[in-house]
Amino acid sequence: MAEHESSIDIDAPPEIVWEHLVTVDGLSAWMGERVDVEPTAGGRFSMHVQGSEIRGQFVEVEAPRRLVFTWGVLGSADHPPGSSTVEFRLAEFDSGTRVMLKHSGLPLRSTGMHAAGWAYFLPRLAAVASGAQPEDVDWNTIVAPNRTERA
Repeated sequence: MAEHESSIDIDAPPEIVWEHLVTVDGLSAWMGERVDVEPTAGGRFSMHVQGSEIRGQFVEVEAPRRLVFTWGVLGSADHPPGSSTVEFRLAEFDSGTRVMLKHSGLPLRSTGMHAAGWAYFLPRLAAVASGAQPEDVDWNTIVAPNRTERA
């Protein structure tokens, strides 16, 4: 198993960024479709992300500083629902929020694809949380060189 870590600075307070991590409207704005979340420990985490049905559950919810949920792909033998863990840590600084992401428990063969995916999605989170439109980039050009399985 492997992990990916990255971070991004966002021109918005932690409370605004947080809403984009735990609400249907917030997650739909930058990451997925058909979002169904219950952001409490043990609550469901479900969404459609670029052709993959992601399933998991919330593990830790410490608003607006830390969020941990499980992640996996419906129908995947290598990365089934709940088999990896996503952690967001939010830290306030002068003009906004630093978001630190750690995605652990990833299958080795899909680590590159997930790194490319997070490099695509985190700037989208930064855009919507700061009140801008995310850049329209073709998802396939982002992950195709790293794709070995669905997200």
